[in-house]
Amino acid sequence: MKQKKFCVKTLAKVMELQDQAEEAFQDVKDNAEDVRYEAKLKTKNEVFNVEAEENKK
Repeated sequence: MKQKKFCVKTLAKVMELQDQAEEAFQDVKDNAEDVRYEAKLKTKNEVFNVEAEENKK
């Protein structure tokens, strides 16, 4: 009986840790997507600004 309780508690803790790890991974993924999006915008702005400056000449 004690072994079963121990196993159930251990499994519950593992499941809780898995949920926390999944949340942390999703946060990292969301942050990475934000950084990627911002980098894309920055690159586009730099390209368009260079083209605009070249067209002025």
